[in-house]
Amino acid sequence: MLDLAGGLLDISAVVDIVFWPVAMDAKVRDVDSLRDGELSACLINGSVRTDEQVHMAKLLRAKSKVLIAHGSCACFGGVYALANLYPRDEVLSRSFREVSTVHNSGNVLPESPSSGYAEVTLLGNFHDRVKAMDQVVDEDYY
Repeated sequence: MLDLAGGLLDISAVVDIVFWPVAMDAKVRDVDSLRDGELSACLINGSVRTDEQVHMAKLLRAKSKVLIAHGSCACFGGVYALANLYPRDEVLSRSFREVSTVHNSGNVLPESPSSGYAEVTLLGNFHDRVKAMDQVVDEDYY
């Protein structure tokens, strides 16, 4: 959609980037502290499969005047939605137990409480299906 390269810094002179997890150290609490509708626009990418992803989609929807689904995962579920061809338990087992490059001698799935931290799970609630953003929140543009 945008090929800005070095021009990305020029954009920061005219907009405030509030939450961009891959490029800055913003926290969910930073977004949560914004007033509803405070963000003029939000580009949201990725598909949805966990409680955390549902929460972020709903939070960004509430904080944004305009929500734009960006990329094939947000618009259609993307490659990740191919997992919908298989039962949830089969996807987890294949990914974390059966692949030859996985060394999982304890046969532990990431949704299991992690060793030493009984209350912590690595995936949270891993849903049965992968969803596109519009199956979770209303979007203004795709």
